[in-house]
Amino acid sequence: MRLAAAGVLLAISRIASACVCDVSANSVDAYHGAEAIFVGDVTAVLAKRFPYQNRGFVAGQSVTVRVREAFKGFALGEELTFDNVFSSCDGEFQQGEQVLFRMSRDRQNGRWHYHSCETRRLQYAAADLVFLRAFRGVPGKHRVAGAVELFERSAALGYRRVAGLAKVPVRIVSGEFKKALVTNAAGVFEAYDVPPGRYRVQVEPPPGLKIRDSKKDIWIDITGDASVEVGVELTHDRTVFGKVLDRAGRPLEGVRVDLWLADLDTEQYSLLRSHTAADGSYRIENVPPGAYWIVANPGGRVTARSPIPRTYYPGVEARSEAHVIQLQSSTRQREVDLHIPKAAARVTLRGRLQFADGTPVPWTDVKLLADGAREHDSVATNERGEFRLFALAGSTGYLQAEIFALLTHDEIAASGCSAEWRREELRSDPLKVTASQDRDSIVLIVPVPACKTWLGQQRKIQEMRARAR
Repeated sequence: MRLAAAGVLLAISRIASACVCDVSANSVDAYHGAEAIFVGDVTAVLAKRFPYQNRGFVAGQSVTVRVREAFKGFALGEELTFDNVFSSCDGEFQQGEQVLFRMSRDRQNGRWHYHSCETRRLQYAAADLVFLRAFRGVPGKHRVAGAVELFERSAALGYRRVAGLAKVPVRIVSGEFKKALVTNAAGVFEAYDVPPGRYRVQVEPPPGLKIRDSKKDIWIDITGDASVEVGVELTHDRTVFGKVLDRAGRPLEGVRVDLWLADLDTEQYSLLRSHTAADGSYRIENVPPGAYWIVANPGGRVTARSPIPRTYYPGVEARSEAHVIQLQSSTRQREVDLHIPKAAARVTLRGRLQFADGTPVPWTDVKLLADGAREHDSVATNERGEFRLFALAGSTGYLQAEIFALLTHDEIAASGCSAEWRREELRSDPLKVTASQDRDSIVLIVPVPACKTWLGQQRKIQEMRARAR
């Protein structure tokens, strides 16, 4: 049974989709994200088939569980039955096993479904149970509670919760009122009978850690008798930075730089990564203590974006000759420059994508398709329709602009846009990359007038992405 994957039960239309689990939620947010949380005994499992989009049936189960330990939504000893549709998200339950369930009701039909990301067999739920047992507390007037947890960022798993932190000082402050607390073994703190008002939650991170940047100022409002709860996320206060330079000391822009754990022998354990800026600089933050290789262009394939072979610090291609850097708990910053002995010559292609009436085409992908290349440099135009791409000197190919957000026929008719506007791909004439193109500007023209409706849609998409960041 695979219960740690992402997805939601009964989302039958997503059966064929790959599961991506959001591992960035802190324990407090995950607690409030479920309507019911409990440890349950699976008492009965019945094989069942479910209709799937008028294309036949998909296998699944009818599962009955009895609540063994209740945290939220159900009482001890209650029973419930729910449907489990097999998919890439949801696995198989076995009669007799014990599972930590997180569940919610379907808004349309009222049926219970479990959260695949956070529903786990009991042997894999030890950390969750420590938090839940400490956090449920005793209902009280003006309860303030929270959890202080350590998060780490990895290339494989993203930003994820590692553990609750014990013995972390916490203060709840408003004017003259100050309440001093300390987290318990689960990283949980709580206080009762705090007067109504607006409070700042002040956390004193242990040495080597810091509060996640986006949540440095933590404020809560206490009104009525409601419980107020907050999750506090700490990260490692350690940064590796430097520059990637060629043999002549010139900066190499756009090169990927990874930290590899030195005691593991595979790229998938690349812990953190960055890409160099125009001045060749890279910066990798929130690094845990440990021993690392620093690797430029870890994939090893020479491309326009990374015109170098895989190179280890201080500037060698063989891992046996690489230097390991040791980051101690007391280390706050470490500057490491990589000097690359071999770098292919490359050219910067600059240009502008515009409609036939001169209106720029913003936020649209432009790709250089180089003849014989397995990888192609791609970039999105800015608000002015401008783009900048890398190309290996002497290469041949063409530029391609792709417009993905197509309008429907009805939208075109309603907006008065050209009937030919649905064009989604534009290719340049063949070109050969020469050094002179470092100074020239290439203009690609979409051979129809601008469409205001599409431009408005693109702007809304960019605003949504900005808010999400």
